[in-house]
Amino acid sequence: MCIRDRYDIVPVVSFKGWPAVAQSWLMENHFWDGKITEEEVISGFYLVPACSYKGKKDNEWRLSFARSEVQLKKCISSSLMQAYQACKAIIIKLLSRPKAISPYHLRSMMLWACDRLPANYLAQEDYAAHFLLGLIDDLQHCLVNKMCPNYFIPQCNMLEHLSEETVMLHARKLSSVRSDPAEHLRTAIEHVKAANRLTLELQRRGSTTSIPSPPARETVRKAELRGLSGTPQQRPQKLEHSPVWL
Repeated sequence: MCIRDRYDIVPVVSFKGWPAVAQSWLMENHFWDGKITEEEVISGFYLVPACSYKGKKDNEWRLSFARSEVQLKKCISSSLMQAYQACKAIIIKLLSRPKAISPYHLRSMMLWACDRLPANYLAQEDYAAHFLLGLIDDLQHCLVNKMCPNYFIPQCNMLEHLSEETVMLHARKLSSVRSDPAEHLRTAIEHVKAANRLTLELQRRGSTTSIPSPPARETVRKAELRGLSGTPQQRPQKLEHSPVWL
């Protein structure tokens, strides 16, 4: 069986060191403390040609901490990563229109959860189902409150631009997922399988030039940094979260 990975190719400007706007984040306690060194986490960052929600495409850039995220991933348990992948498959299938939530939002919520929850709890290898429910609850909470701080720049709220109509639409969808997550996960998996089968069939026919990549096979995504709002005091730890996590 032939397995092909697909990637997003994004032009970036690479920098060593750490941006001043994210310096305060280094002063906080984090789940990765003692597991990897600060030097590994802040080895560099990128600028990508992307603008904020109401920005100007011609002269705005976005900070990307993809290099740091690769290092942080080493400190996350396999069961939590399984829950993240499952939740990602669901939101790609269910919340793609209108555009509001991306895998990057979900990844930020997961990293905040790692900071918030006890390490021994997150290390449980058979808690993937619990973690999936927790991520769904956190996602719905952030949607309803239109508050998703960027993990590296907490003063940046990535959901501030959403309309009330979009928020309520996706919140209702997530309520449906929460009532039967297993069924929605099965549907998402079948959707991916069908997309892969179509891709392979078109490849066999020699028509691969304009085939869209199946959503769940994208293995690299540019880190997203939405517009600035809120205050530096706003932190996810101060939000009310579902007791499912604990």
